[in-house]
Amino acid sequence: MSLTLPTSKIPAVSENPKYLILYGLPKAGKTSCLAQLDNNLIIDLEGGSVFVDAMAIQCRTINDLGEAASAIRAKNKEVGHNFYKHITIDNATRLEDICMSYACTLYRQTPLGKKWDGTDVTTLPNGAGYKYLRDAVKKVVDMFRDLCDEFILVGHVKDTVTEKDGVEISAKELDLVGKLSKIVCGLADAVGYVYRKGNETHISFKVGNAENEAKRIIELAQKEAENKRKEEIFKAKEEIINARKELDNEVRERRGEVQQQERRLLQKEENLENKMEQMEKKESDLERRKQDLENKKQEVSNLLEKQMQELQKISGLSKEAAKKQLLTEMDKQLTLEKANLIKQSEARFKEESVKNARQIIGYAIQKCAADHTAETTVSIVPLPNDEMKGRIIGREGRNIRTLETLTGVDLIIDDTPEAVVISGFDALRREVARIALEKLMDDGRIHPAKIEEMVEKAKEEIAQTIKDEGESDKRT
Repeated sequence: MSLTLPTSKIPAVSENPKYLILYGLPKAGKTSCLAQLDNNLIIDLEGGSVFVDAMAIQCRTINDLGEAASAIRAKNKEVGHNFYKHITIDNATRLEDICMSYACTLYRQTPLGKKWDGTDVTTLPNGAGYKYLRDAVKKVVDMFRDLCDEFILVGHVKDTVTEKDGVEISAKELDLVGKLSKIVCGLADAVGYVYRKGNETHISFKVGNAENEAKRIIELAQKEAENKRKEEIFKAKEEIINARKELDNEVRERRGEVQQQERRLLQKEENLENKMEQMEKKESDLERRKQDLENKKQEVSNLLEKQMQELQKISGLSKEAAKKQLLTEMDKQLTLEKANLIKQSEARFKEESVKNARQIIGYAIQKCAADHTAETTVSIVPLPNDEMKGRIIGREGRNIRTLETLTGVDLIIDDTPEAVVISGFDALRREVARIALEKLMDDGRIHPAKIEEMVEKAKEEIAQTIKDEGESDKRT
């Protein structure tokens, strides 16, 4: 059956429909139709009610839905009956998205989900997460069904194609993921498909064995979930057994390492005790040797005293006289050594004087011959533009270092516009560097390998020039 919106009322599709589902294409007139119902609260999940005159509230999260249900429940308790005749949730697709966080919470309450930190249950292996998403949507629907005379769920449509006996069958279903569409529709008293025909909006209702189909789908889903649960438990047990084996092996290895360390420590302790005994023996031996040295020192002192007395008797000189004679001899020796030192100082002074004179002369030459030096040690190479300076330097200075190393000269790149200065005492090396640099600028490719090639060509060119000049002089 069908009706025209918005002037017509929705006809009864069953004796007392408690749960109605309307789905269709966007802009088909679903929200406009429901806005005409008497005492209908639209719980808008995506903002579609702002385009029509309707009694609506905006909800965006699962917490918003919970607060709305609590407020309606309190209002029903206050008035003593259902305050709203109809409650509509618009739409099912957005409700599924909102219930995702609720489904994640339901999964984390299970033994397998305690350590899970994901945000999308549909990513769980073997499709196990779809059960929790279906349970979350069903809980929200059941919560609002108990708060009104008629609960209406609005959704979008999706096209499905199934094959039966080799024949493809097309159908339009509520746009929900997987089997959730059939489960939700199966729990409804009636399902209506909203469509437009010309300028009129129509609703085609389907009433049948929806409850049995829903039970069948739910039982099938429960069996799948149970099988998945058993598989996960079996996998968890296998992981626990493997982890226990790994732990036992690790404990065994650690125990062996500890025993080995204990043996090493015992061995080190024994070695230390032996060393301590040896040190004590050496200490006692040193103490004994020290005492022997003290005794011998005393004996030597006594012998020296006796020898001094014997020498005085033999020489016939007293101690004072012998000391005076010794000092006289030492004075003579010191005088001779002083003369030698003075002679050595004079020679060293002469050497330093010559050295200083040479340095002074060198400084004078440097100061007076600066212009001549610049003319004979510097070559200037003109550049086409200042950008060429950066290319000559190269990345991190690799090009200029390569050229300086191969030619043996210094390249001075300063603020002088469109010029590079080549500095070096060897005129031949400067000429090689100048020719190589000019060839590199003509070629345009400046890199270490090319620099090496051009330096070799410049050397060959210089050698050929020298040879030609020598042969021409010989002919002359």
